[in-house]
Amino acid sequence: MSGRRTVTVHTRDHGPVTITCPEWCSVDHTAGPVQHRADVAHTGLELSLTVPSAHGPSEWLYVCLDVGEFSEHDRSIGVVLEVGGASVRVTPARLRALADRLTAQLGQVRARTQTGSNP
Repeated sequence: MSGRRTVTVHTRDHGPVTITCPEWCSVDHTAGPVQHRADVAHTGLELSLTVPSAHGPSEWLYVCLDVGEFSEHDRSIGVVLEVGGASVRVTPARLRALADRLTAQLGQVRARTQTGSNP
């Protein structure tokens, strides 16, 4: 996280655009190729779950906050969730509900493996 900061992004369609990044934004908006204003996004608070595999560690779950400041579709803060190669953008409330379900299901798996019954 870089902290709240103001930067100028050079865009193809609107020229220089000044934006204020949320505290959790980890994007260096001044690096990389010039983009369209609608593509300017803030991303941060990245978390991932890596699991062991026969070929070494494998990222199984990836989560990060995301907001498209000038998006034509949705300007709300969302959560990008990638599981096993599939990606979806959900609201923070939906992610909490999903986390609750996953926690409950993993609790059932843990209980079954401790008692020796099939999961």
